[in-house]
Amino acid sequence: MHWYDREDKPLLWIKGDSGSGKTMLLCGIIDELRQSIELVGQEATTLLSYFFCERKNIHCNSATAVLRGLIYLLVAQKEYLLTHVQRRYGNATSRNFCETYSWDAISTMFKDILDDSSQEKVYLIIDALEECMTDQQELMKLVRNTASSRVKWIVSSHNISYIEWHLTSDPPTLLCLELRKNADFMSAAVNAYIKHRTSRLRFLQCDDTLLERIQRILCDQANGTFLWVAKIIEQLDEIDTCDARNIFEDTSQDLCRIYKRTKMVAQHLESSRHCLASGSHDGSIQIWDMSMGRCKLKLKAHHNSISAVRFSPNSRRLASISNNGTLNIWDVATGHLEVTHKLGVGFCCLIESSTFSLDIRRLAIGLHYGKIQIWDAETGAIDKTLQGHGNVYLRAIAVVAPEVPSPDFRVTTIEFSPDGRYLASGSGDHSVKIWNITGNAENPQTLREHGNPVNAVVFSPDSRYLASASNKVIVWDIMGNAERPVTIHGNHDTVNAIAFSPDGRHLATGSYQGIINIWDIITGELELHLQGHDCLVNVIAFMPHRRQLASGSKKGTVKIWDTTTSDTEPILTMQSSPARAFAFSPDGRRCQHVTNPSTLVSYNIITRCI
Repeated sequence: MHWYDREDKPLLWIKGDSGSGKTMLLCGIIDELRQSIELVGQEATTLLSYFFCERKNIHCNSATAVLRGLIYLLVAQKEYLLTHVQRRYGNATSRNFCETYSWDAISTMFKDILDDSSQEKVYLIIDALEECMTDQQELMKLVRNTASSRVKWIVSSHNISYIEWHLTSDPPTLLCLELRKNADFMSAAVNAYIKHRTSRLRFLQCDDTLLERIQRILCDQANGTFLWVAKIIEQLDEIDTCDARNIFEDTSQDLCRIYKRTKMVAQHLESSRHCLASGSHDGSIQIWDMSMGRCKLKLKAHHNSISAVRFSPNSRRLASISNNGTLNIWDVATGHLEVTHKLGVGFCCLIESSTFSLDIRRLAIGLHYGKIQIWDAETGAIDKTLQGHGNVYLRAIAVVAPEVPSPDFRVTTIEFSPDGRYLASGSGDHSVKIWNITGNAENPQTLREHGNPVNAVVFSPDSRYLASASNKVIVWDIMGNAERPVTIHGNHDTVNAIAFSPDGRHLATGSYQGIINIWDIITGELELHLQGHDCLVNVIAFMPHRRQLASGSKKGTVKIWDTTTSDTEPILTMQSSPARAFAFSPDGRRCQHVTNPSTLVSYNIITRCI
């Protein structure tokens, strides 16, 4: 790469049309740089940081936000640099870092970090510079003035004259992705991308005719741009062959229409004892009658895709939250919208995890910069703000774009205890915290036995035990002696899904390698080892009477297991779209889940058929 090898070319400007692949190219460059240089640890002398601007997100559209994000990733790679943050932060109020117009304070801190003599090379990347709406000229001036043989920049944007003027006082290395200048090159790149990605889709592995049809339509309609193609293929990964045939039946439709049809298929599920609810990307919610196997009610009030749904314990109310931060509470019997609240503009972009309390009066939301907010679902007001994951100085500067990873303190999973007294949270900082939300919530109990980011937490039905999962699974007796936890899964295969049995005596774990284990939580002994999935197990659930266990994999394989015998073969296997949640009929005879917004799949566990 010309920019990479030459010390007299410290700035690379990538310009191109919308959807031309600028962001994808930067992601590829970031991956290549990560592999070629040592980035982490006190001995590291080369650092990499990047930021993705986003016009419509208030946390991603200012020069101050860009520098916050860049500083965070630099400090996360080399903790010594935190001294520059602490020195500047100690001489200023918190408003210097939290207000939008804090350019002087944050830019001075940034320059101090770049001037640190211990760094031999720093690579800095900014995507979509034209979407930086506040102090954009100041940011471009800083990029131009700090670029050197030691500090090398990559900036992408549309081909805008004033950006070119600000960046080219010393001509940068230029890469042009504009279609009108490189039509053949761009079309060939997009077509290669389409063929590569579609050939890896699960449901097309055995259907060459459908694969060729989809590839032909996408290539014909792509017009040399990546954007819609990437969005469509991402959605196609979640659907089955039948849906794909219906979507691509019309060869004349444009990519925008194809995308709208594909995104309708994805959904989020939540089950009660008698009903199952599915939320779709079109903002609609369907409530299914499990005994009749049909949709009994369709709700429509959200204008964005649904990110979570939850029934109240008596199944009379349903809460839903959409991606634009709207919280709705519904009467399940009538479909009447009882309560609606707006959680905040741009707020949903920071959400890492969410859960409703069993009395549906509280909504807990874990944010990617370490905070947890508990909302009163009746009034729409914040009841509590919990803060404890991560470093206090990093939290002060880390209100950044969701594209910037926050491995040190993002709240990856949260769960209310069934008795409503506690909230458990797991984080990327490798810790689990238990918050007494009915008492002193400011001093949580912190559990630090994990050595990796925590993927899941779950309480036992009696609220006495808490299980947490990462590359090992640990069970904590929170009513007894939490100082002596039981580790039931060692440091090997990472666990993604966990579930307690209804009696609270056993724990099922589903791993990235497709293995399911059932453990005695008191002794930590393995009782049953089940193999059948060939990829990540993303959901597991016990039936109400514990006799059977349902599991679903990322590839869409659903299996039902009998946990009362030593037989390690599933009693039922079905291929469908990936399951996100299961529902069981009250008599325990049927297991059900939704494969798309209009189809309910029901398995008869007794007869072992659909």
